Amino acid sequence: MKRRALLTCLACLLAAPLAKAADLPTAAPEEVGLSSRRLDRMTRFFEADTASKHLPGAVVMIARDGRVAYQKAFGMRDLASGSPMTLDSIFRIYPMTKPITGVAVLMLEEGRFSLPDPVSLYLPALKNMRVQTEKVDASGRRTATTVPADREITIQDLLRHTSASPKGVAIRPRNDCTPRTASA
Repeated sequence: MKRRALLTCLACLLAAPLAKAADLPTAAPEEVGLSSRRLDRMTRFFEADTASKHLPGAVVMIARDGRVAYQKAFGMRDLASGSPMTLDSIFRIYPMTKPITGVAVLMLEEGRFSLPDPVSLYLPALKNMRVQTEKVDASGRRTATTVPADREITIQDLLRHTSASPKGVAIRPRNDCTPRTASA
């Protein structure tokens, strides 16, 4: 599931420059160091995801060395009307901060860090983190406590967005484990 979400985010991010795609020359994938066979795997992935309705639609473009080597539209632009996705479809994608930051980090990393590196190598205050856990006491009352984390947060955790509270979870007192949304 996380892999699908990552691929979907990256596909959406890569589709952003489509407005400029007409200005870019095209090339066969092998001419720019890409594999047609691997791109076919991506095509099958998006075709399967759109056919199963896991993803309504996507536009994917991959350019390398200033040349477009792959661009395809998949699925539906509008499910209600049955309009197919086209290469020039415009659609809102948000929030984009996370995928843009993730791609920027991977582009700029240049061997300065490794994905399995603990974040505490760069931010020592994040060493020895604690996590919240729930316990049920003898009377059946749920209580929250913190315990040492099983492992440190890694760069990969940050890029996968698996290092913090999920969106919509309100901060609550330490002894209250009742699930709530941010609006509660």
